[in-house]
Formats: sequence, C-alpha cells, structure tokens
Amino acid sequence: MKRRSLAITAAAIVAGLSVAWTIAWYQIASTIRQRLESWAEARRAEGLTVTQTGLAVEGFPFAWQVRVNEPTITGAGSADWSWQGQAIEARFTPADYRDVALRFPGDHRLAAGGGTLSGTWRVRAARPDGRILLYPDGRLDRLEFDFGDATLMRLPDEKTFQVARLQGSASVPRPGVPDPRAETFSLIVDIDSLSPVEPPVATFGRVVRTVRLDLTARGRLPGGRFGEALRSWRDEGGTLEVNHLKVRWGPVDADINGTLTLDAQDRPLGAFSGRWRGYNETIDALLVSGHIGPWPAAGTKVALGALARQQADGGRQIELPITLQDGRVYVVGLPVMRLSPLRLD
Repeated sequence: MKRRSLAITAAAIVAGLSVAWTIAWYQIASTIRQRLESWAEARRAEGLTVTQTGLAVEGFPFAWQVRVNEPTITGAGSADWSWQGQAIEARFTPADYRDVALRFPGDHRLAAGGGTLSGTWRVRAARPDGRILLYPDGRLDRLEFDFGDATLMRLPDEKTFQVARLQGSASVPRPGVPDPRAETFSLIVDIDSLSPVEPPVATFGRVVRTVRLDLTARGRLPGGRFGEALRSWRDEGGTLEVNHLKVRWGPVDADINGTLTLDAQDRPLGAFSGRWRGYNETIDALLVSGHIGPWPAAGTKVALGALARQQADGGRQIELPITLQDGRVYVVGLPVMRLSPLRLD
C-alpha cells in the first residue's frame, strides 16, 4: 500500500512538473515572439522597412527555434541596401537573446549602392550557418556567416559563380559622438576556389584560389541620392580602409593594404602598399600568352629581382607602392593604366 502511495505521489509530481514546464515553454515562446516583433517595430521607427510573411516558434519541449518566412529588410539611407531571403531560422537561448545562432536556407538576395557602385547578388549556401550579436538596444553589433560551398549569381545578367568556401563577418560600431571620420562599418570576407572567372591571361586559369578582403568604412553617408551622399562623404573626409586584400590566382600571390576615396572628378583616389610573390612565374605566364616579348620579360625579371627581398621560407617578395591619382594607376611611380570617373547616379 505504501509503495502504491509513493508511485501515485511520484506520478503526480511528474505530471505537475510536465504541466509547469509546458506552461513555461509557451510563455518563453510568447516572449521570444514579442521581442522579435518589438525589434521589428524599433527598426521601422528608425526608417527601415522590415517585413515577413510568417513567424513561428517551435522546438517544444527543449528548444526554442524560430522560423521567419520571406523576411525583407531595406535600409533607409542613401546606400539603398536591401536583403531579401527565402527564410531565416534562429535558435534562441532565453537567457541571452542578443547572441543568436542563425541559418539562412534557400536563396537570399543582397543589393546596395548606385550607378557604377551598385550591385545585386543572389546567394545559396550548402551550409547556411550564421550568428548575430546585438547591442542592448537591439541594433546590429556583428553578423557572422560560414556558408561552406555556395553559389553566387550576379543580377540582372545571372552570371553564376561557385565557391568552395564562403565565410566572413560584418560589424557596425555602436553610435557615439558624431565624427565625420569615425568607423561606420567593417567587413571581412574569405573565399576559396572562386570559379569560373575570365582571366586577363589564359594561363592564370579560371579558378581564383583565394580571396580575402578586410575593409573598414569611415565616415557616415548622409541622406539623399546616392551620388550626392557619396560626394558629401568624400568631402567630409570619408575613406575606405583596405586593411588586407589577399589574392592567389594562378602564379599571382599578392597582398595589398591602403586607403581609398574619390577625387573631385569622382575617380578613385588612394595609396596602397602591395606585396607580390610569384612575380617570375607571372612574367613567364605573360610571355607564354604573348602579352610580353622575350627581351622585355628578361629585363623585367632582372629589375624586379633587384627590388625583391628574401623571405624566411626561402621565397622572394617584392613590395611595390601603388597610387591612384589624377585618373591614373601608378606602380613605383610609373603610370600603368587610366581610371575613368565613376557613374554614381
């Protein structure tokens, strides 16, 4: 009889806990939904357009997983940026809703800019993983993504590229004291095996082995038309800091860093330092393709070899100053190509 009473008591406790947990789970799910809706309203109050066609909180009994169908966010500024996705999935921890694991299944469309500097891309990833960190007021702090294999389509011509690895992050510093030269945006992108590309020299091949871009934007774009805003940004001292650009393509193994802006005629203006390995192999590729003759090739090798420095791994590297000024690109002070004004509107 005593054992039966204990069993009944234990069953009652388990049933009570199950009911309490069920109520708690749905209350937390409701809180998550309310916070998401409040976040969207706060962004709308800032002038952004935030829409979706469905929002569901699932994962009972041990997780809170959110799926948002057909989300769209459009910026309010002159950059005219937008993101539109097939869906976004998030896994929440109620104790810290500011650090959210994400997935980006299906196709996602990204667009920004205007004129020559406009771009629209469609992305589909094999492993669409990501993570988002928010400031206490709900503004974006940092977005991280690790897509693995991915397909990139440039619109509207639908030129398609494949990558073996697409990984990176974007962050937006918290607004502080107004400063026309303050950091406003940073982006890091790592790409492995980008193809197919049209090589300037056939022997380079149609696969870019590595691209790594790390840049920081300084200065805020004011409102208005994109071209006018970009010129105001330039006049107030706005710059793009290329912290690191690495390219490995065929025989080319190069790293570049420097600063970029626009001149008074809307042409690129900047100063960079370039580090180039594989210069002999690059000259050989130009020779084989007929872009350079035997004697100029030999003379160029001798000249570059005199400037090169031995590296710890036994290879040789040459450092070259690169300047964009007065509508020309200068390498070691020598003009190598012209730069046309950008079409900003």
